[in-house]
Amino acid sequence: MHDQVNAAPPEGTPSWLELSVPDPERARTFYGTLFGWTFEDDLCLLDGLPVAAIRPLADGPEWTVFFATDDCDHTAERVSAAGGRVVRPPHEAGERGRAAVVTDVLGARFGLWQGKELVGTRLVNGPGTLIFNELPALEQEHALAFYRTVFGYRPPRRGDTGDLIRPDGHTVASIVFPELLEELDGADEEGRRHLEEMRGSVGLPDGTAWLTYFAVEDARKSVELLAGSGGRAHPEGAQDLPWGRIAAVKDPFGVPFRLVEPWDVI
Repeated sequence: MHDQVNAAPPEGTPSWLELSVPDPERARTFYGTLFGWTFEDDLCLLDGLPVAAIRPLADGPEWTVFFATDDCDHTAERVSAAGGRVVRPPHEAGERGRAAVVTDVLGARFGLWQGKELVGTRLVNGPGTLIFNELPALEQEHALAFYRTVFGYRPPRRGDTGDLIRPDGHTVASIVFPELLEELDGADEEGRRHLEEMRGSVGLPDGTAWLTYFAVEDARKSVELLAGSGGRAHPEGAQDLPWGRIAAVKDPFGVPFRLVEPWDVI
């Protein structure tokens, strides 16, 4: 069961995903096997609807999450004013929409998406689709201040949390300390060695990056499928956590992401 998105989501919502890799054809084979995606040009489809895009390598193999904006140009200006950097200025992405690529105050890269014909990923919160995004940040407070300034997220009502909360009260992403992810990843001595290898997936100082969580029906089977297709998973495999069964993984190009089998019905 998925949630279908038929209109541009509220500003500040993670709304589109693009993968840049040196071998798009190999990436299509890998992600098609893992998630059941089919492909049309650069678009990744599920049930005939676009959920992501795979493009030839630009600045390095990575998943880039794009946040919805009502005005790409003005949001890019807010990024600069808040201490971020515009890597690729606002531009027309054909008839699909208007986009920009930027970095936050700590250097984490993300995109801005003002959807037109393509409002963003059309299916979410179900197997093979985006379910959440998370940013490991050594300076969590600086990152929180940046994103709240750019997108108008509101502070949490209680407690010290890194959640990014839209004005309507919906939590769309989180900013966490890398140490927390290391703990969740099972950082015993063997785990720490693996975390060094998986550096980009835990946001260590030279690898701050947004992590995308993809929902799956069975995380353990997905890890086996991924390993058989050239990907890698943390030595602990899929781990049972309070909010679901989660695996820290990388694709054949070394791009990190997460697989999550939520405990609640998706």
